[in-house]
Amino acid sequence: MEVETLTNSLQSVFNDIQHCDSKTYSHHLTEIILKIKESNISEDFTPIVYSTVMCRRPQMPSKLILFYKRIFEEVQESESGRNFIMDIYHEVISLVDSKIVRVRRNALILLKLLTSTNGLTEIVENSLLEKIAEKLFDKEKSVRKEALLFLTGFQDKLVHGNTPVMNLFKNLCRFDPSNEVRKVAFQNLKVTSQTYKCIIERCIDVNLSIRTVFFKKYLNKISVRELDYDMKIFLLKRTYSERDFSAVEYLIEVVSEQYDLPTEFINVIEDFYCEKYEKIFKKFINRLFDLNEFKYSFSDVQNNQTVSSFLLFYYYLTYIEENKGKDDLELPNLSEFAEFLYSKAKEAEDGSNIDVVRMLYKIARMYDVFDDVSRKIISNTVYKLLKKGVNEDVVMETVGLLYSIDSDLGDKLFGSLIYKNLESNIDLAMLIAKNLMKNSTKIDAIQSAIISEIVMQNIQHTSSPFIVFYYLALEFNQELLDVLIETRETNLQYLPMLIDLSIVYKSDELINLAISEIKLGLESENEDVIIPTSKLVLSELLKDKSIINKYISHTLRAYYSSASDKTQQYLDIFFHKYFTSEPESLISVFFFVYESLEANLRIFVDQTLYWVESSHQREALQLLYYNICLNMYIYYENIKNIKSYINILNKIQMDERWTPIVTKKILFCCTQLLKKEGNKKYMSEVINKIMMLDDGEPIEPEHLLEVKTDLLLG
Repeated sequence: MEVETLTNSLQSVFNDIQHCDSKTYSHHLTEIILKIKESNISEDFTPIVYSTVMCRRPQMPSKLILFYKRIFEEVQESESGRNFIMDIYHEVISLVDSKIVRVRRNALILLKLLTSTNGLTEIVENSLLEKIAEKLFDKEKSVRKEALLFLTGFQDKLVHGNTPVMNLFKNLCRFDPSNEVRKVAFQNLKVTSQTYKCIIERCIDVNLSIRTVFFKKYLNKISVRELDYDMKIFLLKRTYSERDFSAVEYLIEVVSEQYDLPTEFINVIEDFYCEKYEKIFKKFINRLFDLNEFKYSFSDVQNNQTVSSFLLFYYYLTYIEENKGKDDLELPNLSEFAEFLYSKAKEAEDGSNIDVVRMLYKIARMYDVFDDVSRKIISNTVYKLLKKGVNEDVVMETVGLLYSIDSDLGDKLFGSLIYKNLESNIDLAMLIAKNLMKNSTKIDAIQSAIISEIVMQNIQHTSSPFIVFYYLALEFNQELLDVLIETRETNLQYLPMLIDLSIVYKSDELINLAISEIKLGLESENEDVIIPTSKLVLSELLKDKSIINKYISHTLRAYYSSASDKTQQYLDIFFHKYFTSEPESLISVFFFVYESLEANLRIFVDQTLYWVESSHQREALQLLYYNICLNMYIYYENIKNIKSYINILNKIQMDERWTPIVTKKILFCCTQLLKKEGNKKYMSEVINKIMMLDDGEPIEPEHLLEVKTDLLLG
């Protein structure tokens, strides 16, 4: 009877502390601490622990957690207090495997309080760590979260033989389906060189708050300089791809702190320059120039003749030109520069230093006026280099440079090179002709001669379709269009060329040719149609809704399964731009794409809701809701998992944007779904939510007919 009285007294105290004032709270705390110090009352206290772990609230009350924490901290001094803690500790361990979710969750909370108080982590045995590590895979996210919090201080420990706890944290960071769990794993992951890659990957997490935490709180904890080159480029690319908030300044701040600028601008070039992402890099380096007083002269380049030094000089000059104007450009003396270029071009004749020469050609294009001597020197370097045969990038720069200096000289020099190489090096001749036509601004004698005398005689050459295309972009010619069409089977760029010409001329013939190719590509699920077709969609020249829907469906399936990095990066931008203004296609195909996907379903749903929510159409979310309900009814027998669609419906926000007419249609649709066998438990709650929005008026006959037609009810 005495035990029961003490237990009841303790229970009364724990009930009271959740509502009492601070004075009473302190009194209760002092009272219990004294009892524990005087004698081990763990047997009387155990029912209180059971009552606590059975707490039905979504979260254990903070006052209660603090009360336990204070008790565990204060009773350490006495032997009975230490015995009390060990008894409660072992009692709580037995509850971690409970079948009741809230018991597992709350037991983990108490265990953390017990072991983190006054350095008691030493009492944690490996068997307990392994037991709690298993809870990282619990089906309930609340349990996984608490298991993570408990294991935070044990990330260097090994469980189940040789698995570091840290690796389990990394796996949850990357793959847990719950945004909350991924965020907890991320925020508690130990920051070391071993976890850098996992941490940096959070910059592409589908969840905005996780991405925000990465940039605001974790990027500055990483030694960016220690990252390998590919990871630096990945970080740069993703920073400038972030659209939901401005992430750029966080990277700029970290780079500014970790590099001694402006002294180490060369190092920044070496670490972050990537030709593939040149436009992004230019924004990045320009922002660093904004923040640093810096000058880089031609003499600096001459003293450090590396590719990075030439790159830095080029970007510095373009920055000055764009921000201050050509008058402030401190270009080297033209004759001195031309001589330097000549010497470097001569060195490059054996194939070395080609990138340096290419940079010098870029810099040369900044000069407005060339004297005869410099013109001759530069044309000689171009001639000699091209005679030796170089890669297309250099050909492109040389052609562009010479035409900017003197178009007549360009015609003469390149015409000569083309004809001299027709027999001995047809590939070089066609490459020069291709870049000459690409840099042309009008059709003149040399352009016509290239077509009639060279291309038509070498129509099977891989460069021929490009030369014809560049000619057509300047001047339409039906005969040449027919020639381009004949290259269809062998020309991998046939569709992009047709689409670009369609946009230039807005010709029905060209548009129809492009659409025919698009249809074939969609039927074969060819990824190559994705990027060019988007241009036709955005230009509003593709008007057929059925083709647009097929295209959007194809791109979404590719985006979430098989698309290359390049295509995914492009679609990031396209989807955001297109769905913001035109969400109808996404709404129309959502159900069918969801049914066809085998992976990334959650990400697809979250991003769809984001795109639709962000669109300019007020009623877009409601129309998505309606469309899902329609397809749930029409395809009910074939749906893989009806409950997954209920979960999606519950994610869609119901608010003042919902129109009464569509609300009534949704309500009617859901009542029809309610009649489906075995569907009552799923649909009742959905209907109750919709009825709270409905005004109670009956649906108009015309709208009833519309929804019945949509449901295929006749």
